Amino acid sequence: MSFLDRMLNPGYGNHPTAYGQLSDRDLFGMYRGEVWSGLNESSRRQLLQETVNRAAASMGEKGSCEVKFADMSPDTFGRQHGSVIEINKDIFTNDMLHANVCGQSIDVPFKDSNYKALETVLHENIHAWQNQCVDGTIDHPNKELIDEYRANGFTPSEVTDKNGVQRNGSQYLSGLDPDHGNHLYYFQSTERDAHKFSEIQTQEIVDQNLKNFGPDETADAYKADVEENGFQATWNEAREQFGYDDFEKDINNTLKNSYNGTDIEVNPEMEALVHNEMAESYDEQHGIRANENQAVEENPEQNGEQSEGDKEMRGRNPETWPEQLDLTDQPETYGEDSPTVEDPEVEKWQRLSEVPFAGDQRNSETEESPDELAPQQASEQAPQQAQAAEESPAELAPQQASEQAPQQAQAAEESPAELAPQQAQAAEESSAELASQQAQAAEESSAELASQQASEQAQAAEESPADLAPQYNQQEPSTAPSENESEDEERRQGYSY
Repeated sequence: MSFLDRMLNPGYGNHPTAYGQLSDRDLFGMYRGEVWSGLNESSRRQLLQETVNRAAASMGEKGSCEVKFADMSPDTFGRQHGSVIEINKDIFTNDMLHANVCGQSIDVPFKDSNYKALETVLHENIHAWQNQCVDGTIDHPNKELIDEYRANGFTPSEVTDKNGVQRNGSQYLSGLDPDHGNHLYYFQSTERDAHKFSEIQTQEIVDQNLKNFGPDETADAYKADVEENGFQATWNEAREQFGYDDFEKDINNTLKNSYNGTDIEVNPEMEALVHNEMAESYDEQHGIRANENQAVEENPEQNGEQSEGDKEMRGRNPETWPEQLDLTDQPETYGEDSPTVEDPEVEKWQRLSEVPFAGDQRNSETEESPDELAPQQASEQAPQQAQAAEESPAELAPQQASEQAPQQAQAAEESPAELAPQQAQAAEESSAELASQQAQAAEESSAELASQQASEQAQAAEESPADLAPQYNQQEPSTAPSENESEDEERRQGYSY
């Protein structure tokens, strides 16, 4: 990464959060529907950021991307560009899908938005990992795979479109063809692996949560969506559309031929489809419009420069959202008539999902249940909160100490009254003598201190993740460098999901 790019995209680095001391069990447990629904925007962003921090560390990335909420179209869940991962703010803070169906605007509850948010940041982080493998930051042993990724960036190549016209084409396919575009986009190498492995990782976390915490309707909804719209279902659709099994290899061999000037044998019809998609993608990425005579006109505002192209994680088809969101009984395994996500080709370059998150080391140190976690959070998370992002200001720890001082002075062993587990303990320990002490302490509290506390609480309420401890614990579980600097810049333009 060049000095200029580091200045423009400073996100790669250390992004501490208020959840840095949680074990993986407890961190990923916060994605359960009953916990996720109680998190505000700031707390959700920090949860997603901590997830990216651990995923990046486990995969050998140098630093991690900064996670931000951003405004984007309803059919885009997230995107990665440079050193930043952006997540659809409207969808993942409101848990609603917004669409125009048959000319009518509708809002559809997004039942598994919690786990789709998790899958989205894991998907985008895989793109960040791919970029570091391509630019040589990470020395990956499978050079053939990295060469495939390198041939799938935003580098231009000359291709012949469906009308026989020589045009510039992009090595990254935007998926514009009305009939084949989605599958060409989905199975180009960088998107193929980001979709496949983020889905695997998310399913593993879903299964762990079900095992550790019991039933969760949002987990059922996610599993049903994977069965209907996930990697295997999409592969089956593409095979039916293209009519043969090796379509994915031909898509990526065509891109490699265009990038490297090689002549790997591919299906001629697939080659023609990919070349035309490359041409249309280049025009779309550069703000160029093609007229009826196939002459091209550049957008004057673009001046021929590359646009801020992002590799996106696409959302569901708006026309079928209501049906897709219904909970139905689905088989728990992929179809037997097609390759599964555990095929031999995956194992040859090591499944990403087999690499444990760095947070696994925390499991042996903090295996406490959520009940035991809350009393520790005040002391364990204070240093983290002091360094946290904008939502977790530096003065948060002293504010918490000030707010809790009267109660701590009278009951050293008691947490604030709103903590559900301590409420039960306080109820058992309550006696006439304790009531008398509390009354005396209340009288000794000055009006000035009470006023100050109220003001501080109002200021910190919206951004402070401190309220998550009671929310969380009330839910007791029921059970090789690129060849030149130009290519580096083009690749850092970004990916979208």
